[in-house]
Amino acid sequence: MISSGPLTIIQPASSVWTTKDMYDNSYINVLNSKGEKVHLTYTSDDVLDHGQQNLSLCEGDNLMLELVEPSGSRSSVLEMDQIMYAYRGTGFTKNKEKGFGTSESCQVNVNCSEGNDWQDEKRGVARILVVIPGAQGWCTGSLVNNTRLDCTPYLLTAMHCAEDVTTSNLNSWRFYFNYEATGCSNPSSEGLLGTKYTTGCVKIAASEDISSSGNLTKSDFYLIHLGSFGSSYQTVNRLKSYNAYWNGWDANNTASPRGVGIHHPDGDLKKISHYTATVSSVSYGGVNPNTHWMTTWVSTTNGFGVTEPGSSGSPLFNFNGGNSRIVGTLSGGSSTCNFSDKTDLYGKMSYHWASAGSSSSLQLKPWLDPESTGLTTIDGSSDPCLGQWLALDKNNVDVVSIFPNPTSDKLTVELTDNVLLTDVVLIDLTGKEMDVEFSKSTNKIELNISNVSKGLYQLIIHTNQGKIVKNILKN
Repeated sequence: MISSGPLTIIQPASSVWTTKDMYDNSYINVLNSKGEKVHLTYTSDDVLDHGQQNLSLCEGDNLMLELVEPSGSRSSVLEMDQIMYAYRGTGFTKNKEKGFGTSESCQVNVNCSEGNDWQDEKRGVARILVVIPGAQGWCTGSLVNNTRLDCTPYLLTAMHCAEDVTTSNLNSWRFYFNYEATGCSNPSSEGLLGTKYTTGCVKIAASEDISSSGNLTKSDFYLIHLGSFGSSYQTVNRLKSYNAYWNGWDANNTASPRGVGIHHPDGDLKKISHYTATVSSVSYGGVNPNTHWMTTWVSTTNGFGVTEPGSSGSPLFNFNGGNSRIVGTLSGGSSTCNFSDKTDLYGKMSYHWASAGSSSSLQLKPWLDPESTGLTTIDGSSDPCLGQWLALDKNNVDVVSIFPNPTSDKLTVELTDNVLLTDVVLIDLTGKEMDVEFSKSTNKIELNISNVSKGLYQLIIHTNQGKIVKNILKN
């Protein structure tokens, strides 16, 4: 049996503490009835700014939640938002999450010889534990670069993975990196695989194209920001510690003659599938023309890579030597090990770009080309922001003072003398930049936000040592 659910850690209303002050050295374990740990220990480093975390999938009809507060720690309050209970069909074994070892036998591990030319691109592909109302499941997605080259943790997957999802659900989505066999053979046990993850995301844009009949009317894309806006530096630093890769993309409507799909079939270890015939331009369900690329896979040295449930949202790459680019995201298809000649359909990057609608919330272009450079291709990178998020982290953000906060009109931002202030940007919770007036000196900026609506905003503070992101409440 498997039970899981988001965990909210609530700050008492009578106190105002920073995240580190609030949680101190307290930690949380999940134990079975024998007192054995069935989940990774959660510490303050795992706390997101909205306070939620996902306890993911744990085996057992009876589980114990253990909160340990060392002497001198502040008191904590825990709130369980929901519990998901699965009673069959999970492929679950002791201390393992569903997915490990459950894909079809013909699948090819990404570190077989078939993956030799794709060792950078694979590092951007993540297994996604999707949480929707009343259910959980698996999808795949990829980190994507943007023309600002600022390490924004954008991840691209499929819209149909998020049908009926709520904001609270998104707080509990989990993204696993490096979930792969170290070599070509499947390991006998999961070991420490599945320990490199980040939790939670914010919706940025989507094709919004799932009809009442279940058909896709557009190209089926879903762009999200990993973590929350306020915890971007934590998220980016964690991704870098995982050696993650921000994949490049090609938004031209050019049929690729060869390439691969990299994915997590059935939530299993990362696999690779090859195509060697030029993809075809098709529709999905016959609604709108030319929304998808259709591909057929080929046999390779170590198997016959196809796709499965759980592969949805995974990237289709063209072949571009040492830096291949995403040209599509998986919507679905009929390929299986027994029917390897069947086709799969990937929503086109060229359609994602600006064809799903006129609003920025229906396009990739405003987010992946925020400077309006006009570029329609970009290479991937291990560190597109060249370390700018590393200099300032959550343990020394006291270099900045913001007051008054909340405010109804004026806001002052000051930095200590050894940190130089270069710019500030105010965005709403959709990522839209606000047009505000400000005056600036060496380490001080005064903003007039009287013209923006009441609500919560994110202030991105650019300095000579990196970025800081702070929450601002307009009242």
